[in-house]
Amino acid sequence: MLFKFGAHSRISTVIRILDHSRNVDVRSATLIRCKS
Repeated sequence: MLFKFGAHSRISTVIRILDHSRNVDVRSATLIRCKS
């Protein structure tokens, strides 16, 4: 049970990091598009 919970929180943390980095990519791409 504990291991399952730990694995689940680790997966959700990875998903959160990936989602955040994707948002940053979209934001920087939008900035580059606005500048040019």
